[in-house]
Amino acid sequence: MKSSRKRRGEGKESAESSRERANFSAKRAQEIASQTSRPAPQERPASRRASLETVGIGLRWLLSTLVVLALAAALVFYALQHPALKKGFSYGEPVPVPAGEVTLACPQVPPTVNPAAVDGAGNPLPPPQIAGSVTATVLARTGKVPVDAVYAPLGSTGKKTAPTQSPEAAASPEVAASPEAATTPSPSEDPNADVELRPKSAMLQAELPKPVSGFLRAAPWEKQVALAAADIEQSVSSGDYRGLATATCQTAGLDSWLVGGSTTPGNSTVLQLMNPSANSVDAKVEIWGDTGKLEFPRGEKITVSPKDQVSIPLESQAPDVQSLVVHVTSSGAGVAASLMTHSLQGLTAGGVSLVHVSAPMAQTQVIPGVAMNADLGAVRILNPGEEPTRASIEVVNENGRFPLPGGTEVTLDPQAVFDFTLGGLQAGNYAVIVKANAPIVAGAVVYRHGGESATDQGKFVRDHAWLPALEPGGGVVLGPAAIERQLLVTNLTEETKEFKVGGETHVVNAGTTIVLPLTAEVARLVEAPELYVTQVLTTNLGDGLGIDALEPAPDLAASRQVYVHLGN
Repeated sequence: MKSSRKRRGEGKESAESSRERANFSAKRAQEIASQTSRPAPQERPASRRASLETVGIGLRWLLSTLVVLALAAALVFYALQHPALKKGFSYGEPVPVPAGEVTLACPQVPPTVNPAAVDGAGNPLPPPQIAGSVTATVLARTGKVPVDAVYAPLGSTGKKTAPTQSPEAAASPEVAASPEAATTPSPSEDPNADVELRPKSAMLQAELPKPVSGFLRAAPWEKQVALAAADIEQSVSSGDYRGLATATCQTAGLDSWLVGGSTTPGNSTVLQLMNPSANSVDAKVEIWGDTGKLEFPRGEKITVSPKDQVSIPLESQAPDVQSLVVHVTSSGAGVAASLMTHSLQGLTAGGVSLVHVSAPMAQTQVIPGVAMNADLGAVRILNPGEEPTRASIEVVNENGRFPLPGGTEVTLDPQAVFDFTLGGLQAGNYAVIVKANAPIVAGAVVYRHGGESATDQGKFVRDHAWLPALEPGGGVVLGPAAIERQLLVTNLTEETKEFKVGGETHVVNAGTTIVLPLTAEVARLVEAPELYVTQVLTTNLGDGLGIDALEPAPDLAASRQVYVHLGN
């Protein structure tokens, strides 16, 4: 009983002790909470200082912004007072580019004599008759004859030839004083001496009696670009290099397509890269054939030294290619590119030609000057794209425009060269038009067969001419004497068009081609901005005709202005 009371008393004390401890803990928690909820007296002044600093920064930023805006407004107000701005802006105003020197590059012609040539019995053949020349001219734009034009052969020494006087000039002071007294260079012991062009009628002119590759340089005259032109030609009557080869001397370009040539056995095609500038130029060469795009082992970078030429036989780079197309791109001032082609049919001469630059890639290509006779010809087309494309081929002659037989729907494989025969055409003068669904490049070849070969009985000699696709427009036409020249003009518009040759007006009907004989030896300016113009040249080689073509040398003044956006 006592022990039971005692335990109840101990339990009562334990409970009271627990209540006291709990009350103490609660009071302590309240004190701590009250202390933490009150901010420390020393923090309040620091918060006020921070607020004042923030306000100060904002005021300074606002003042700086107002100052900048005020200055900008002042500048705009001042600029608006400028007379040019008061008149307003105009766009696309032409700004003339100061006239510079014109430089034209004349490529090398094929070799002439094979000293080992023999007939069918093994007897040495007599040497062929060889004729060749370079004709260079600068036409007058006004009544005054231009000055300062020089033809510099490759490897020029910088020396200049003196003018020579005709016998009439030597006997007559009046003739000697005339501007036409000296037109040809005097013979020089230095074959690399420069030749000065001399006054002749209303132009400067020089005629070199040999086809010497080089550069025609013509200075501007009366603040205008010189109206300069030059061509090089060579005819060989017999032997391996029998035929006629001509070229219009050209300016350097950055992007050139050359359509023609072959490297199959018996054929040679030499790429010529000429640099008329005073600095080295790097060129890249790409080649396509009938099987597609080909490797070029020489490499992508070919350096051409200043005033120099690089020649590359393509049979060493891409052998056994039936149908060639070459693309040359370059840096800096560019290069003048051409192909020199030569063909043998066994022991029989197959012709020579110089392949000129074709028009840039486009969906429509026009090849004027396709002079057909009983011999065959062909149009060559490259599809440089990655997909097949469809093309159609038409021709235009004096009677109008009509589809080429079999050429209304032609499939062009990607990255491949395609030759389409022109054998279905009757004899006549044509322009060939190729239209495709994608950009292409094109050219054509025509042939002239001659007599029986002296080295290979039963075979007949022939010559060939590669014709480039051209863009519309005229230019200066010239050609050597003793070569028959015809000017072919094609009008693809729907209206009759007038054009001028040496100031004389002619007319070509819509959708036709006309032929004008060029009998005068003097250079003439052809003004035909919407027409396709070229020359076809033939010469009698004794046992048949040699054939080639010359496109006009363009008037470079047409591209001597640019358009900029400036205030008046």
